[in-house]
Amino acid sequence: MDSVPCFTTIDLLEYAVDKPIGAVRAALRICLEGTQIGPEAVILALHDDMECNQGLLQSVLEALRINPRGLLEDMPEQVLARKFAIDLGI
Repeated sequence: MDSVPCFTTIDLLEYAVDKPIGAVRAALRICLEGTQIGPEAVILALHDDMECNQGLLQSVLEALRINPRGLLEDMPEQVLARKFAIDLGI
């Protein structure tokens, strides 16, 4: 019997990196729900420029591979700034 590959939410985000912004936002909500960073900080750091988003999302993916719980110290600076603003209620 063939084994079924095990996919994670990080795989979903990796798949969505070069997709339309709506797919990226949905993947972020699924992937980052319950993590320390949360989806909103990353979503707010996204731009209209897909190339800029790809770089940011690759950094987020690297951080999640290091620590799937989405710890703050592993996240890109743009995301940390958004998280700080959210926490302050700005």
